[in-house]
Amino acid sequence: MQSTDTDDDFSRPVFVTERDNLADLISKMSARDLELYNSLGHIFTEAAFIDRKFVVVETKGKRGPDPKPPKVLGTLRVIAFNASSSGGSVMTLQDETGKTLQVGHVPTRLFGFPVFVSVPIYQGLKWEAKELRDGSYRRSLVWGVCFKQRSAIKWMNPGNVSVLTPNDFRKWFSRS
Repeated sequence: MQSTDTDDDFSRPVFVTERDNLADLISKMSARDLELYNSLGHIFTEAAFIDRKFVVVETKGKRGPDPKPPKVLGTLRVIAFNASSSGGSVMTLQDETGKTLQVGHVPTRLFGFPVFVSVPIYQGLKWEAKELRDGSYRRSLVWGVCFKQRSAIKWMNPGNVSVLTPNDFRKWFSRS
């Protein structure tokens, strides 16, 4: 019996590698942003959750073994996260002025700073719980957020714009 299946090789989805998927997403950036993105060297991922705060600083180098006090350029707060099977994941960041930024899987310039932010294309979600003093639990969805900046904070390169959690800010600059 001859098959009546009309599907051909062109109608079936072909899954691409994670690398090719990311390359395609990056190709959707503007030429100007792509040039800056490609010039940056340090990519890292942080945990994100609703009300998570980040501090954006410009490092000033070191004085001996200790970092010089940085210039604080701004603070950010995560205010929303949504995911869908067709659109992927999107989170919303808000700066201290109330301005918001929608962040998806395509790297996006972080409020005009020389830093890019995106939701990783491959990640897990975690339903995190913290026990409160009264013995009850407070839960929150946790996901990843990816940043790309010129260099890692540990080098304290003068003029480097870095994104830090408040705990990391205190760790690096409490003695400044």
